[in-house]
Amino acid sequence: MAPNFVRSLLLLFFIPISGICQNIIFGIETKYNFPINDFKEKLQANSFPEIAGSVYYEFPSLPVAAGLSVGYGIYGSLLEKRDDLYDGDPEVLRLRRNSNILNIKAHYKHYLPWVKMDRLFIDAQIGASNLYTRYMIRETMLSGTLEEGLDHSAFTMAYGLALGYKLPIEFKGNDTQLELKVSYNNSAPFRFLPKGAVETTKSPGENAVFHYNTQRSNIEMVQIAIAVVGI
Repeated sequence: MAPNFVRSLLLLFFIPISGICQNIIFGIETKYNFPINDFKEKLQANSFPEIAGSVYYEFPSLPVAAGLSVGYGIYGSLLEKRDDLYDGDPEVLRLRRNSNILNIKAHYKHYLPWVKMDRLFIDAQIGASNLYTRYMIRETMLSGTLEEGLDHSAFTMAYGLALGYKLPIEFKGNDTQLELKVSYNNSAPFRFLPKGAVETTKSPGENAVFHYNTQRSNIEMVQIAIAVVGI
């Protein structure tokens, strides 16, 4: 009798969990960001790419989905070959700086009922963005790192609103869909480091010193995205 009781308990837990899992979908998204207004002027970049992973839960009885996405992009990369980084070392070294953006956002997706098969949707987003710049000093492209570190890093609250359309595609027999989205993104104002906004000075008998020309703005962008969801 005990094994039957245990089996019944397992079924009670498994059935709801399996039902929930059937409504969870994963996605991979490629984005292209176009800074606008003050952010475009201060970022010194007309556009930059981003890649993101996402997970959504689609409510079975409602035209609604909720989820989370994590995206990463590089808005600038700069290589300098300098012989003045270290005192007493005239060797030419490679100073590479990468300027990155990390986005973590919660999503509320609502499918519009007046479009056949609920293919048109709006996607409201809120979360945080982190713009950070790292540097690395090496002798050659393939040699080990002599020095690396973080030039600047700052977080800000970010939000956005997107209009999207989904198309079914055949992929390994799964219910996979292609999503096309256009969104407007913004954030609270904060300070960030644009590409090429670091000056290097060197005093006699000392190593080089970095000086950071940060800018203050909000992250205002128009974004075009293509995602494969349901994989």
